[in-house]
Amino acid sequence: EALDISYPIVQGEDNEEYLHTTYEGNSNYAGSIFVDYQNNDNFSDCNTIVYGHNMKNGTMFRQLHEYQDRKFMQENSEVLIYQPGRILQYQIFAAYVYDNRHLLQSFDFEDPQVFQSYLKSVQERKDMTSSIDTSVELTGKDPILTLSTCNGNDEQRYLVQAVLLSIEQ
Repeated sequence: EALDISYPIVQGEDNEEYLHTTYEGNSNYAGSIFVDYQNNDNFSDCNTIVYGHNMKNGTMFRQLHEYQDRKFMQENSEVLIYQPGRILQYQIFAAYVYDNRHLLQSFDFEDPQVFQSYLKSVQERKDMTSSIDTSVELTGKDPILTLSTCNGNDEQRYLVQAVLLSIEQ
């Protein structure tokens, strides 16, 4: 059964703006699902980071942790982003625990060699907590989407990553 993660995605002036504010501008601990302030808002960057809280009640990005089950990932590998006039279709290729570093400040994804090296390092992850689908082709030419949520402590993030397959107009 597919996950029911369906929320408006917003982008702030910084990554604090929507941390505890709804997309309507109301104060709320759960906050919003939001794109990193350093990304373009059209998902055209090499790696667009989307953040969401890991809420105990199952809302926001809590369900991403289902991807720790490799079988679940194989059966639920599609991510759709709806934008005005188009739908972006992604295929999930990785779900894993990562440290809490800010990806866009740690890697120059616009450098093709850095981006390719990063993708290779993700595909080569071998630890038991990682779900990696090495059958998904990662050329380094197609943008990826990184869904990022908490992993229960401040030192780690749980990342689910998907590569852009198509854009329907």
